[in-house]
Amino acid sequence: MPWWTSLNVLSNDGTTMVLKARSPIGYTVGFRVHDLVATKPDTLTCASDGDPRGSGSTTFRSASANACILDFRWNVSVDRAWMRASSPVLRPMFVLGHDLVMAQGEKNLNEWLATRGRG
Repeated sequence: MPWWTSLNVLSNDGTTMVLKARSPIGYTVGFRVHDLVATKPDTLTCASDGDPRGSGSTTFRSASANACILDFRWNVSVDRAWMRASSPVLRPMFVLGHDLVMAQGEKNLNEWLATRGRG
């Protein structure tokens, strides 16, 4: 994912990806995405383990002739002890970090697609 500079793919064997996400506020999370299932025509599901553990689904919908809406839902819990222990106080920072990483990914993906005549 060359457009998502906060997310590093450490390995990908075609069925499992090992990833590290870097928050702009100073911490990283590592996780493995596996059990990817594609249900035609429009849904992908997966499981994850590591720092965030849970499952996710992605649905694609047509928005226009040249655009689609990608809806990604990821239901996870955090396994890192320091994150669980500090979440009552640091939750707003964790949410901000997540939102910044996702906004950067969305912006860069749109720019990357536009350079390929698909944005």
